[in-house]
Amino acid sequence: MKSKKYIMMGGFAFADSTDMKRLKKLAKKGWILNGWKFLWYRFEKGEPQDLDFMVDYRDELDADYLMMFEKSGWKHEMSIVHVHIFSAKEGTKPIYADKDSEAEKLKIQGQSFKKPAIITSLLLISSLVLDVLFIPETGWLNFLWTMVITLLMIATVFSVMPYFAYKIRRRRLKKDIRIR
Repeated sequence: MKSKKYIMMGGFAFADSTDMKRLKKLAKKGWILNGWKFLWYRFEKGEPQDLDFMVDYRDELDADYLMMFEKSGWKHEMSIVHVHIFSAKEGTKPIYADKDSEAEKLKIQGQSFKKPAIITSLLLISSLVLDVLFIPETGWLNFLWTMVITLLMIATVFSVMPYFAYKIRRRRLKKDIRIR
């Protein structure tokens, strides 16, 4: 039987709650979260556990921040840059139990993608304009420029999509708050 397992992340901007539910299911089956590698969660086989998982976003992981979670029954499992995953016994009250604090959390995370989204979009647009105006249609310069544009497209997608995903999720949450 395998003792390690890797499962692809859903993307925190798009599926953080889905990922947390998946982590919970796996913990019940004895697959314990043990870190990450690129876009994959890493698990080790262990004793089945009844755990809830929660994701939080914060630039710096300091002692006061961790203590707040620990006192509330949440254990820090892992961090991916400024994304932190916590676990607690099933039924533990979440730190962000109300929708206002959840909306604020989404706002902070969305803001972290705003600058990269603007920069990569502007670079991509500028590169496309330069391509049309100055780059010859054949030759090594065209090939090189095509590679630059391709890399900029990838960077733009990975910054613009999360930015708008957080913005849309926050807008929906705010709308839900107003409806109540």
